[in-house]
Amino acid sequence: FMDPTLLREAAGVPVPAAAFSQGSDWYAFAVMLMECLLGVHPYGGVYRPADPGRRVPADLRPLHRITILNPEVRYPHAALPWTTLSDELMHQFHLIFEKDERQPFPEHLLTGMHWQTCSVCGLEHARGVCPQCRHAAPAAGPMLVVRNRVTARRLLRTTGRILALPASGGGRTWI
Repeated sequence: FMDPTLLREAAGVPVPAAAFSQGSDWYAFAVMLMECLLGVHPYGGVYRPADPGRRVPADLRPLHRITILNPEVRYPHAALPWTTLSDELMHQFHLIFEKDERQPFPEHLLTGMHWQTCSVCGLEHARGVCPQCRHAAPAAGPMLVVRNRVTARRLLRTTGRILALPASGGGRTWI
């Protein structure tokens, strides 16, 4: 994966203009990471600007920093939506691919990533709220709650409805 900061345009094609560096290695890592997480290259998709004069050949898009985050790029249907990743991770990708930041990748963005499956639509995402249906993930609260003389222990979590509750004259009630 050739770092666009090491390229220049010659006769309408990108050609190497500088030697590889540690920064270009981190760029390559970020490209592979995005491809693994989303299934699309940072400069993938189809660029269709409203103004035909702004069209750029696909090979030159990295030199112009026209990524999948550009609103005029048609995102591939086969790729996982970029909104499934956290805002912090997407901001880091923006810094790398559009603002040319070439630093070691922040490890906490990967170790702190928590993937979950939406209980409503089934989409896997790394956010607190499903980006597809905006359904909030269940809060990770305590399994045991005590208020005055009432003790509640969560045994089951459901997105369905409770259809009936047994009436109890006293003692414990399980629902």
